[in-house]
Amino acid sequence: MPEGRQDRYKVFVVCYRPDRATPEVHKQKFAEAIKKTPGWAKYFESTWFVATQENAGDIFERLRPHINPMDYLLILRAENSPIGALPKKGWEWFKSVRKVNEGGTG
Repeated sequence: MPEGRQDRYKVFVVCYRPDRATPEVHKQKFAEAIKKTPGWAKYFESTWFVATQENAGDIFERLRPHINPMDYLLILRAENSPIGALPKKGWEWFKSVRKVNEGGTG
């Protein structure tokens, strides 16, 4: 996460399921576009967590050029504290987003 930002970050869950016919280059470009987000993490095959000041519509418009018409893409804002089973590094990522939003450094 970027350090010392004054604006709050929102966390989104981005689920992407490419169609079988989607060229590998589109999948790679999609991943590159996600990685341009200020904060991102990936612990599932087709799901990313992103921390950004963008809204869901902005994220969709940024990713749209990298998907095919038969691909599936779902962007949900994660508004509650996460609960589940992730590696320690995953929980540290969520903690760093919270810390930045509280005015600390990530």
